[in-house]
Amino acid sequence: MKDQTRIVAEITRNWPGNDTPIISKEFEEVIRVNALRGFTLESWKFTAVHIPGTTLHPYSKIMETIIAVFVK
Repeated sequence: MKDQTRIVAEITRNWPGNDTPIISKEFEEVIRVNALRGFTLESWKFTAVHIPGTTLHPYSKIMETIIAVFVK
């Protein structure tokens, strides 16, 4: 049975990346939009992973991810 009272959001950014908003600004927007839909933030987790450069792709990058659970 589906739990219709909870939803999950994922936001991911890669650095260096393009000109997308920084992850915290995007997270604030996700919280705002879900609040308008009647959901409140229940929990969230932030992770950052360093991806080293290789011979083919000499530049390293960082991948940031936020997973958030909202409850109605």
